[in-house]
Amino acid sequence: LSGRIDLLDGEQRALLRSAVAVYKTYRHLLPRSVPRWPLGLPGWDDGVICLVLECPAETSAGPEWYVLVWRREEAAGERSLVTVPLPYGIPGALVDVLFAADAGRPRPAYVAESGLLTLIMDPLDAVLMRLRPRR
Repeated sequence: LSGRIDLLDGEQRALLRSAVAVYKTYRHLLPRSVPRWPLGLPGWDDGVICLVLECPAETSAGPEWYVLVWRREEAAGERSLVTVPLPYGIPGALVDVLFAADAGRPRPAYVAESGLLTLIMDPLDAVLMRLRPRR
């Protein structure tokens, strides 16, 4: 964590607590995960960045992919559709939203045939999803 955490209000502290709790559920996977940057390595001024962590199978269901998408644009305060190519051979998968500041957002959609993940994001937004094979 970084920044002036001491200046957070109660709602912001609750959001931070929630984010840290989610992080604790998958941090044990990080040493064996393979990072991927489907939009390319982040540039200083990129409006949207994405990190995919490919994690080896812990069960017979197969590997999981953790997808983190950040929208850093402040564009007029409007939601926009964000599409992320995931060309990693991810089969038909269930998409679990593990963390989002706005829990009321429409669910992301992943289409295995095209390898595209689409989601609606607000400006200055972040979403963490887990893609796992259908059982």
